Amino acid sequence: MGVTPASKITAHNYDLENYSLVKFPKAADLYNGNGVSLNAKMKKNYEWWKVDKLVYIWIPSENKIEEFYHLSPFTKGYEIDYIQYASYEIGANTTIYDKGAYVKTSDVQLVENSIKLTPSNTPEEAQAAAMKK
Repeated sequence: MGVTPASKITAHNYDLENYSLVKFPKAADLYNGNGVSLNAKMKKNYEWWKVDKLVYIWIPSENKIEEFYHLSPFTKGYEIDYIQYASYEIGANTTIYDKGAYVKTSDVQLVENSIKLTPSNTPEEAQAAAMKK
């Protein structure tokens, strides 16, 4: 009863400490690991989405290399949120839940103070891998 709390207590968000998170300030196309469009878009939203990898991928349709985030595979309980924000086609594509999808880094915004990722490959390695296929 005799304790006086601080007038302002700063909140600490542990998600920012443990995950790299992005949000979608505009609609964004989703891709597979080969740089091929999944013909699905993530709608503009300000939810936080976990990403677990930063990688360069050759995009055959554009004939260039782009930097992508890999959206973490989705687990039970998250499908409803995901379908709510993604276009209808993505809801029917169950492999997205199992493997995750890729989104161009230029189409998303990294959540401030979340963990910054380092690319797992170089642009040259991405181009060499694409040329082997």
